[in-house]
Amino acid sequence: MGKRSISKSKPKVRDGRKTTLSTKVTAGDAAKSNSTKSGVKTESPNKLEPPKPEMACSLQQMIMVSIEPHRHSGIFLARSRDDAIMLLTRTLAPGNDDCSEQRFIADMAGKRYEYRSWSPFQSKLAAAILSGVSNIHIGHASKILLLGSGLGSTIMHVADIVGESGTVYAVDHGDWSEGLLAVAQKYSNIVPIIDDVTMPYKYRKIISDCVDMIFIDTPQLDQVRTLMLNSRHYLKVGGKFAIVLQSDVIDGSTPAGETFANKIKRLKQEQFQPLEQIALDPFAPGYILVVGLYSLGPIRPSNKENQKEKGDQFQSHATE
Repeated sequence: MGKRSISKSKPKVRDGRKTTLSTKVTAGDAAKSNSTKSGVKTESPNKLEPPKPEMACSLQQMIMVSIEPHRHSGIFLARSRDDAIMLLTRTLAPGNDDCSEQRFIADMAGKRYEYRSWSPFQSKLAAAILSGVSNIHIGHASKILLLGSGLGSTIMHVADIVGESGTVYAVDHGDWSEGLLAVAQKYSNIVPIIDDVTMPYKYRKIISDCVDMIFIDTPQLDQVRTLMLNSRHYLKVGGKFAIVLQSDVIDGSTPAGETFANKIKRLKQEQFQPLEQIALDPFAPGYILVVGLYSLGPIRPSNKENQKEKGDQFQSHATE
């Protein structure tokens, strides 16, 4: 009797490597992504496994990325197969294609989410995050006052971060007012204020409560003075601020470092305590972001006469 031959099947190998991840995207549902892993995995009973990144598909292009939480609350990182990264926020207004930003959709726990890319070249706050700022002091349910919001993408991403429980007061006027109103129609947590940021007493009736943080990006104005006026009206005791400063170097006669030092000195004179400053190169050359603490509290008049008196006082300051 002859010997029986026994054949063993070998694992499939692709390009010399075992296939551990397969992703399939159909034309009918570009958002679904299925990932399966093969092999045996040994886990330590005392060690928690880090959360697995979500898989998402771009709506504009058929590309797959993995999405993982950023260390800043409410912000995410998208990594493509070639290790390119981009900032994302989980949008509260899905389906809107604003600022030509890339959008991704992902399914997680039976629910579909849409993410919006956040370009550091269009937003100085995004530039600061990618440059390594340690804390932006913006989180879920925060009340934020944005000065000089304009048509930039910052307002929408901040609204995504604070969520439906938070509030974003966005102040701007002039050519930017129409765009600000259009954005506010898509976000229920954005309160548009069409007014002059240098005269904060004018919108006291709109902002009834103190805010947790003020972000200001008004390069054509006296930013330090504008921040001071709004903080005295609306920033809570111990509230945080983030201010974008420009070097103002035109002829090269004054070094950029000296220009920034003078502005930071003015901040300290107005009871602002800088905690961190970070250069925004290469995304916004010639700019820095200063993040800090406000040591004073807002002026809250006890009656209508005091309110009018303080309003007149700040009006005179703003028109000096």
